[in-house]
Amino acid sequence: RETLRIMLDAVTDIMKQLAKSIPPELMKDMTPEEIEMIQYQKVMDGYEKMYESIVDSDEKMETTVLSLYDQMDRQFLDLVVQKASSGDETAEKISEIVQKAMADRMQSAADRLRVCLTAGPPDAMVQKLYDFVQAGELDDAFLLLLAGNLDQAKKAQNDNAVKILTILQRKTMELRDQQVEPEVALVRQLLRTETEDARKSILRKALAVKKKVMLSDGSQSSGTTVDGKKLVAAMRKLIEQFGNVDSTLVERVSMIGTEAEDVARELFDIEDKDIQDIQDEAFHKRSVSVFDLERMEIEAEISGSNAPWTGQSDSPPPGFDKSGRMIM
Repeated sequence: RETLRIMLDAVTDIMKQLAKSIPPELMKDMTPEEIEMIQYQKVMDGYEKMYESIVDSDEKMETTVLSLYDQMDRQFLDLVVQKASSGDETAEKISEIVQKAMADRMQSAADRLRVCLTAGPPDAMVQKLYDFVQAGELDDAFLLLLAGNLDQAKKAQNDNAVKILTILQRKTMELRDQQVEPEVALVRQLLRTETEDARKSILRKALAVKKKVMLSDGSQSSGTTVDGKKLVAAMRKLIEQFGNVDSTLVERVSMIGTEAEDVARELFDIEDKDIQDIQDEAFHKRSVSVFDLERMEIEAEISGSNAPWTGQSDSPPPGFDKSGRMIM
């Protein structure tokens, strides 16, 4: 129940982000081209704000630029180059810092990849990945370089290289995911999964309620693979970090949130039921399970109201007293 409620929060939160980009009332009379232009302008505004935050920062410029490095993409760099070509000395400095950081990271990644590929048989190569991850050296640059080499091997139809690089790529992603919270790893996995069916299959496994077990510290394990609140936090963090500079990412996260809500509804078996149906069923049968109570609360939240027994309503649902007990 908590997971579904949080999924709904996530979808609402993300849709608000999208609404900020283009108010719905304006979209009604706009052509797709006009909508795309507004979205583009919003993205560029985000780049300008990032640029201004660097210029206005009290910290050393290099420190500020490097702290924002992972949020910088080609469009932002194009903006910086454009400003630099117009004589903006600050933009020139920013460009130099970014280019140096990029070159340093890629060179370091190339060195590690070379060490990995010359380690010997595939098992030895994989072992090198374990060494890198323990040293905190499996970064985005390494993954990007690995993907580039894999793409070249495919174009050259080098089947042996494709096989080895694919193994290394998958293992790199797996090891990187193991270094973060399960919820962050789930979002990463969903973002790199192409089809809706595949994403929903992953979500079903992650959101399905499992039997709780007692842990060594006396507490109980979670009933799901991921924690709903942490999953929402991971999605919100993506929006906060990249929403202003990557509208495509916002749309993809929104899509994942909607799919997660669909899966949660499916798992709780409330796809075609509204709260009145469940209340009437409980009243006529004079019996109700804890799962029905949970579903009733979920449906109340979906409809924008509150379940009577949550303490936010004066009247109980049909067939229940004020304490929430079934009337026999």
